[in-house]
Amino acid sequence: SRIFDGPTGTASYSIDLPDGGNVIIKNNIIEQGPKSQNPAIIHVGGPAYPGTNIQITNNTIINDLHSSSAVAVLNQLTIPVTLTGNDVYGLTSSQIAKGPASVSGTTLLTSEPPLYTTHPWQVGTVPPDQLVAYLSESIAPGNAQFIVSVDGKQLGGQQLGAAQTVTASQPTSHSETFSFSGSFGPGSHTIAIDFSGDTGTAAQKLYVGGIDYDGKHYAADTATLAKGGIVTFTVAGSIGAAPGTGVVGQN
Repeated sequence: SRIFDGPTGTASYSIDLPDGGNVIIKNNIIEQGPKSQNPAIIHVGGPAYPGTNIQITNNTIINDLHSSSAVAVLNQLTIPVTLTGNDVYGLTSSQIAKGPASVSGTTLLTSEPPLYTTHPWQVGTVPPDQLVAYLSESIAPGNAQFIVSVDGKQLGGQQLGAAQTVTASQPTSHSETFSFSGSFGPGSHTIAIDFSGDTGTAAQKLYVGGIDYDGKHYAADTATLAKGGIVTFTVAGSIGAAPGTGVVGQN
């Protein structure tokens, strides 16, 4: 989860556990803004419920409140909270916890991480990545079937990872266009086309005439594949602005 005050938010605690409990706070980004009404980011109070166990693990905790009283965790119980593997910006080692706590593996960040405020599925904010494959088959009985993957994750139609079927004949100079879209994330990616099989004889071939990725054509690795053959392309320059979510679909 992303729990942000931002530059104008006036929240008190970012997370308040007023009666303890059996709690896991894990893999979140938590930011206390400069106008917060309380210097404590996470508060644990009581009297606690029986069996209270507070685990705060692998979070990024950002403090933008300029106060010497700022603290990541204020624990007002006699039961210690456990903090492990958290990244912390804007606090010193003495400001990680106030009250009983077991603290290990904290990384004090020297630069503030960016706050991603785009929709987590990037709907309507960032154009999806576009992948187009140009394929055809030989004139053998049956039709070639293939699977496309991005960084080892298979793409498909309504059933993720299902094999797709080629019907266009290469000897007659025809090719078939298969289009996919999704948010695959920034940076370079490996696109693989796997000739998984066919509905006819083993003599069938799959012809790969290149791919387009985000408007750029990649033709250097065109290939003629026998059953079980794989061709890969390395592509760069994904237009997704935030870490990819792997939401995929076939057009």
